[in-house]
Amino acid sequence: MRCYNCKNEGVEPALRDETRNFADATIIVTDVPWNVCPKCGEGTITSRALGDMEMTVARALVEESVVAGDTFRFLRKAMGIKAKDVAAMFDVTPVTISRWETGEAPVDRAAWLVLAELVGKPAPERAAAIVRLQERRPRPAAKRVKLAAA
Repeated sequence: MRCYNCKNEGVEPALRDETRNFADATIIVTDVPWNVCPKCGEGTITSRALGDMEMTVARALVEESVVAGDTFRFLRKAMGIKAKDVAAMFDVTPVTISRWETGEAPVDRAAWLVLAELVGKPAPERAAAIVRLQERRPRPAAKRVKLAAA
């Protein structure tokens, strides 16, 4: 593999620690595999290692129950879910999701917990659960009931 910075042909595998900072938490993932150039010191992480690292961070956030807008966004992105799809899952507007994620409005705790539950599922089960959550269910017709006399 060639270094993208100096074009050196001899990049070498290495392990590094990666830190992700959130408003209410800092997560450090150890032994993340990188390819590092011994000539210039530049390194790259493989897309697979990046995905694995992001899911590791997501699981750590869930374990610590760090309910906040920035963690909601991280969980969503780590699973590769678009904001509009999350909005459909919770029957809210994409603007509401944006407000949660930016801290303009508090995150709906139930919505955060649903994303947290999805983080723990294997990818195929997660995808199926997302589809089920996004399905539009027809609103039941109004039901008339008579007030019972006391």
